Order: sequence, then C-alpha cells, then structure tokens
Amino acid sequence: MRKYRSYNISDPEVFTDRFFEWLKGTDRVAFLNSNHLDKKYGTYDFVCAVGVASEFICPEKEALSAFKKYFSDVQDWLFGFFSYDLKNELENLTSAHEDGIQMPLIHFFQPRLVFLKKDNTLKIGYISEFYNEHQIDNVFITISKTEICEKEGELMFSSPIFIFHLSVSIFLSK
Repeated sequence: MRKYRSYNISDPEVFTDRFFEWLKGTDRVAFLNSNHLDKKYGTYDFVCAVGVASEFICPEKEALSAFKKYFSDVQDWLFGFFSYDLKNELENLTSAHEDGIQMPLIHFFQPRLVFLKKDNTLKIGYISEFYNEHQIDNVFITISKTEICEKEGELMFSSPIFIFHLSVSIFLSK
C-alpha cells in the first residue's frame, strides 16, 4: 500500500537541480514535467517515478487483457508505454516493417517511489513493504544535501546512441 510524506522546499529551483543530480544514481526513472504550463492543465510541477516494485512486460498476443489484469491487481501508479504495434491487436492490421529494437507491446512499471512536486511542496509516495517513514525522511534529506555538479556544456544524462538503417542520401531520395 502506498503512503505519502510531505516536505516543504525552501528553494524549489535549487531543490529540482539537486533532485536531478540525485536521480543519476537511480536504476529506473520516469519524469513528467509540466514545463510551467498554466495550472489549469496540470496539478503538479513534476511527477517522477523511481525504482521498480513490480513491472509488466508483454511482447505476446492478448497483451491488453493481460495488462488489464495487472492493472487491476496493482491498483497504484503505473508508468510505461503502449507500443505502436499494439494497433495490430486492436484492429485487423499487420506491420511488415523490420522491428530493429524488439520493443514489447506493453511495458509498465509500478515505482517504489513517486515524487510529486507542486510549488514549495514535495510529496513522496512510497510502498510500505519497501520503506518506512524514517527511510523516506532520509531520502528527502539526501536529495536536499546532494551537491550539484555543473560542468559547462555537459548533458545531465548521457545521450542515446543512434544506429541509422539508411544513409542520409538514400533517406532523402525516398
């Protein structure tokens, strides 16, 4: 069962920078940023899922019915994706294109921690089988004390490596 602890943030910009630095040491992250859009379109400045309590990966047929069962069993925050090829299960369609990355039809995970930031408040949602209140307080303290390592021109996270299947000239000729 997910529980929540709330914390006051004195400087939200600095805290967010520290939070990003802290995220570098985590194994699985989904970060949703409001990009300061008008509050009528969203509740939080950001929502961030960290760690894996459970996950659902379904590369097979009947993916939606299996996902519905997982969703009803978990009844918690889930972050992930439905792949484009799931359309073949919904409609009588096929894809003849090469699947070079072998993505599953559906992949979602239930995070161990959910961070909800709004203005000067951070709520941390945690699953009590993994954490207790004292450990969550320590997570907040650790993030608050994380040193910000800024190097001019350095990316926060490493860039993905792209492998192109077509040269630029062949692509442009099509």
